[in-house]
Amino acid sequence: MSEITKEQNVLLHLLQKSFHPDTAVLPEEVLNTVDWSGVFKEAVQQAVLITAFDAAAVYKSYIPGEVYMQTFQQVSRGMMKNLRVSAAQKALVALLETGGYPYVILKGEAAAAYYPKPELRHLGDVDFLIDPARKGEIDSMLTAAGYTGSMHEHICHVVYKKPGAHLEMHFEIAGIPYGKPGEQVRAYMADALHNAQVTSVGGSAFAVPAEVHQGMILLLHMSHHMVAEGLGLRHLCDWAAFIDRTWEKGFWQDRLLPALEEIGLLKYASVMTKICADHLGTACPDWAAADDELCASELHDILTGGNFGRKD
Repeated sequence: MSEITKEQNVLLHLLQKSFHPDTAVLPEEVLNTVDWSGVFKEAVQQAVLITAFDAAAVYKSYIPGEVYMQTFQQVSRGMMKNLRVSAAQKALVALLETGGYPYVILKGEAAAAYYPKPELRHLGDVDFLIDPARKGEIDSMLTAAGYTGSMHEHICHVVYKKPGAHLEMHFEIAGIPYGKPGEQVRAYMADALHNAQVTSVGGSAFAVPAEVHQGMILLLHMSHHMVAEGLGLRHLCDWAAFIDRTWEKGFWQDRLLPALEEIGLLKYASVMTKICADHLGTACPDWAAADDELCASELHDILTGGNFGRKD
């Protein structure tokens, strides 16, 4: 297994600083020798450029001017995309709430809400969970609003598009395993739509999963990416932000940890949590006492694969 590069270590430091601004600054010998272009290239491949660049402001005098300006332009484009995704979500939420359809936003701004600066999380599209029994009604509503549904239905979602908007309407969350563990997950998530909470990002309010469900959603999503498209630092940051904001709350011991143990995901949760603690400076509860070698192996997988496996 190859060592983590200097540039990857600096990127991890920037992400840690985004969660905890009081993190000690890097030493001069690192700041004067690091390849900043390489740091930001890694950040792009891991879908964390906006977050990392914001944290790098304290080191601006060490970043070559051309690299800084090129990265600033990339970040600006990323922020503009975030605004478009947020606008698409706001329009969707208005339709769903006007129609009286229960929903929750998945991933995206639902995950960003746990970040210290939610606006710095890179957004992709708008994923939302609905009641499968009302799928036909919602399909008609979206079609009437100018959206075009995909011809090929995925096992758990349908894609809807119109200029400036890309939506995924989910009938159930992604990453549910086969067999008995899948049945246990579905039972655990059965009240998710009717036990939602409301959060706000950028002044727009929307329904998101309750924290007891959000933990399960994030972990299943990460495990799905690990064995399928590829797991990146953006997914790790989502988990880190969630852990940092919730780890002391009672739902962990009361419901989530027993459920994770029952379906076989507790060890995975422990590994991901310890990686976050070791490399992003977030909390490490007692239950996250994972093996160091296993954690190093999983971090290596993340850094060599990149978001959606774009590196490998």
